[in-house]
Amino acid sequence: MEPIPDCRFEESGGDYVIRVRTDAIPREQISRFFDYLLVEVGSRKFDMTDDEIAALADEVDRAAWERLRPMVEEKLRSG
Repeated sequence: MEPIPDCRFEESGGDYVIRVRTDAIPREQISRFFDYLLVEVGSRKFDMTDDEIAALADEVDRAAWERLRPMVEEKLRSG
């Protein structure tokens, strides 16, 4: 896999630190990526079925859209 330009991944004091230039990846994609990670971790932690994982993923997508919608609409209005 090719590395993402202008992206760094580090471990620091027990944390993962990911640095990405704001012009390299749209905020919506970063948000969806982290939502995906939360679903994956949650599904493993709680031993969820595929249907439960799909339902949780849909819920996360809806929540992410509701959070991002005002920003997207503002961006579209301001053109």
